[in-house]
Amino acid sequence: MSIEKQAVNDFIGWVINEYDSELINDFDLLNAELEYNKHK
Repeated sequence: MSIEKQAVNDFIGWVINEYDSELINDFDLLNAELEYNKHK
């Protein structure tokens, strides 16, 4: 595997990880809000 391809793969992996953690945080917030509204 070429160095360029490895660098691109590393970058894509990093972007996906960053994106996933953002998404998961938003999802948790949404769930917490739904739970809160249910118990109000």
